[in-house]
Amino acid sequence: MCDEQRRIEERELEKIQLLREISNACKQMNDDRNLNHFEREKLISRRVRFTSNEKWLMGALIMSMIVSLLAIVITFAKS
Repeated sequence: MCDEQRRIEERELEKIQLLREISNACKQMNDDRNLNHFEREKLISRRVRFTSNEKWLMGALIMSMIVSLLAIVITFAKS
């Protein structure tokens, strides 16, 4: 009876140990995934971001190009 009880306890301890190992492996995978997410965010933050003045200047440049193209089209349409 004592031997059987001890074997059952040993099996339970082995199960607990396996569950701990599985849990640690899952935590490591999650940490790796979070690290990759953090690295991705760092790369995104390195991209060029325009300030409001630069956006305004880009808009003005595009508008002037459109006006120039319209002037050229109107000039050729008249002739």
